[in-house]
Amino acid sequence: MIAVPNWVPDAEDEAIKAALDAGIPVMLHNSGGADKAKEVGAINDIGNEEYPAGLVAGAYFGSHGFKNVNCVNTVPGAQNLEDRCKCVADGIAKEGGVSTQLPLPASSFGDPTAVAEAIKATLMKTPTINGVATISVADANSAATGIEQAALTGKVHLASFDMDGAGLDRIKAGTHLFAVDQQPWLQGFLAVSMADAYVSFGTAIATALVLTGPSIADTANGDATIAGAAAGFR
Repeated sequence: MIAVPNWVPDAEDEAIKAALDAGIPVMLHNSGGADKAKEVGAINDIGNEEYPAGLVAGAYFGSHGFKNVNCVNTVPGAQNLEDRCKCVADGIAKEGGVSTQLPLPASSFGDPTAVAEAIKATLMKTPTINGVATISVADANSAATGIEQAALTGKVHLASFDMDGAGLDRIKAGTHLFAVDQQPWLQGFLAVSMADAYVSFGTAIATALVLTGPSIADTANGDATIAGAAAGFR
């Protein structure tokens, strides 16, 4: 069996279908969705719907008084990440705010200095921005650097999809507003265990998609989230 995220359908669908045609069961997780699982013939998808996750993020910004948010996308074209930024805009719009996307060139991906510099330049050019959302934890760390270099710590507030130890420390310190948690550890665990149960015992999965998020990690539940991360489960 195969448990796999479907991050780039145009590149992955053919290989997934080839595996299924060869009699190998496939479970999607992390990225794909119930419709994609049905389309390609996968058992199911374990994960997080990007649209409600983005809406939650945008609504959180808006309900906490932020009116101009910049969503940093270091992998433009990846559907799940495009959806994250689009839905942040939809969510904050319902609260009377706006969100624009900062699409960075592919050469910036994995380059923390380039990402930090791009964010710094954007903030210096557009002083009305008071929130930054990043599509990954690595980019959140770069954004924190860019905000600090622009001398805007405490004025421009950072949020991220997903989280790591550094982000949780910033949440506890009050320099990282919140993280949208989709529980990736749980996604991987459930994808493998549920696929194994399906193949070995014919165990049916009652729902499609099996949701693991979104939830919000902020100062209200920061200590519990940090404890979960330290134990290897968040």
